Amino acid sequence: MTNPHSSRHGISKVQMIMALAIVTALGLVTYGFVSRPDPKAIEKPLTKVVHKGSFEHVVLEQGEIESSSNVEIRCEVKSRGMSGITIIDVVPEGTTVEKGDVLVKLDSTALDQEQIQQQIACNTAEATSIQSKNTYEAAKIAKTEYLEATYKQEEQLVLSEVFVAEQNMRTAKLAYDSAVPRTSGHRHVAAVGRREVCRR
Repeated sequence: MTNPHSSRHGISKVQMIMALAIVTALGLVTYGFVSRPDPKAIEKPLTKVVHKGSFEHVVLEQGEIESSSNVEIRCEVKSRGMSGITIIDVVPEGTTVEKGDVLVKLDSTALDQEQIQQQIACNTAEATSIQSKNTYEAAKIAKTEYLEATYKQEEQLVLSEVFVAEQNMRTAKLAYDSAVPRTSGHRHVAAVGRREVCRR
């Protein structure tokens, strides 16, 4: 014979399990109907009117952003003073720059003054070079004139003077040669006469 209390307790457990199963089945059926997409929405694609504008991409994240590759910029111009070169202007941090943009502006007063001095020295050297070239060209012209005109004239004059001098020398020599034998004959005659005088 069975205990009535145990049968009642067993019936309550079965009822509870059946109730939970029914509730679960109803929940699944309800979720299936609710979550099922609308057939009209599936058939129609989602569209949006396109317009031109700025694209905003926002990243919500805390932390620090660092460059993956850094470029070290150094001034390769030697300082003209003991205190170094004064920085006049620097682009703000975070500025987007491209190749050729000015990042830092340095004080170039000393370099500008030195450039002016070097420019003056360069201009002086160029003027001296031009003057030397002009002097050289003038000397070439004078040399050409001397060799082709003055030198030939002076050469002709000297040759003519030499010719005249040679003619005079020949004339004097002929006169001398013609005068020397006569003088020797007179002396001989005089000597003979003296001997004859002495004998007498």
